[in-house]
Amino acid sequence: MKKGDVYRHYKGGIYTYMGIAVPQTENHDQADITGYALTAKHTETAQIVNITRALFTRACISDLDHPTVLYKDTKDGQLWVRPVDEFFGWVLEDGYPTDKRFKLLADK
Repeated sequence: MKKGDVYRHYKGGIYTYMGIAVPQTENHDQADITGYALTAKHTETAQIVNITRALFTRACISDLDHPTVLYKDTKDGQLWVRPVDEFFGWVLEDGYPTDKRFKLLADK
């Protein structure tokens, strides 16, 4: 996975992977967070999440207490965050995994 990879959600939406947003408390490299501010919507809670994109390291730092995947809707540009294990996890039907939640689309 790398920034710019494009994924298809199992419901059909197409999204661009922007990176992993880590909590401020996990900013171990002490990235300079005098970058620019973004806002994303949390898929599970609909909470607005503040993301800071560090100027020099391009790290994504969030105001959440857990790492999330930051991704962008290719249709409307809406930024979303979702817990890492859910982004890369499986959709369950009747308790059984049936499909990857997001599938990487082939390189063009």
